[in-house]
Amino acid sequence: PARVAVVPNGVDLDLFSPEGPRMDIDAPGTRLLFVGGVIARKGPDVLVNAYREAFRGRDDVTLIVKDFGADSIYPSTDRTRLREYADGGHRPRIVYLSENLRADELASLYRACDVLVHPYRGEGFAMPVLEAMACGLPVVVTAGGPTDEFCPDDACWRIRSSRREFDEGVYPGDLVTAGRPWELEPDPDHLRELLERAVASADERTARGRAGRAAARRLSWDAVAEAYRERIVALAARPPRATTAPAEPLELDPARIRLLATPAWRGDDRLGELLAAWVNGVSAQSGACLFLPA
Repeated sequence: PARVAVVPNGVDLDLFSPEGPRMDIDAPGTRLLFVGGVIARKGPDVLVNAYREAFRGRDDVTLIVKDFGADSIYPSTDRTRLREYADGGHRPRIVYLSENLRADELASLYRACDVLVHPYRGEGFAMPVLEAMACGLPVVVTAGGPTDEFCPDDACWRIRSSRREFDEGVYPGDLVTAGRPWELEPDPDHLRELLERAVASADERTARGRAGRAAARRLSWDAVAEAYRERIVALAARPPRATTAPAEPLELDPARIRLLATPAWRGDDRLGELLAAWVNGVSAQSGACLFLPA
């Protein structure tokens, strides 16, 4: 543990700010917002059920679901029932948004809403929570997860949760793990109570949103970059841990000029442009060689 240093994610406080445009959405009443992939790990099923029970038949509250990754990293979830409910004119209302948004458009969505609700079962960090806080929104989050580390009590409502363990080495969906996997299970009854409380008190929403913005200031990118710098300086001051002899230089093509490029090979690193520039800009007589480790 002494060798582990945690540096949190950061947020752009100029972009994600209470001041700025607000997205025009047909969503009357108090607006609750969910941002993230509609997958079980992020708890949208718990949220939708609690929301419908808490505000059954009411037209003074709207849940906005901003989906993410439906056409990329989270394609396997069936969103049919959610779309049908949103399109069916039911009460309480649900507005379903699936289109990709630029960062400035996402910020305008946060500003257009009153509360972010993120009843996750498992998260790595939960960036939407920090972004919403930076925009001055109060948040409803699962207790016991990573949001405990950056979201203070006066900026949020925490959902009681319990720890749920799975069989050794396998997480639902056939994901193989390095030990017994587990996740948090947010209490649906407590979530319903917190939603009712958040909708009932505009003054409390304002106070918690103000506290959230203040907490987000501590995680500006400048502050996070400084934490990285401090860690790098601390590591650089330590003696090397390596005990083996340095490796021998790699045998390379005996070119006169050697150029190294290290693309990520993910399709978005402009490798084609590099190769075209190389072919068109370097003559065969230059004695140069381009190295691309795969």
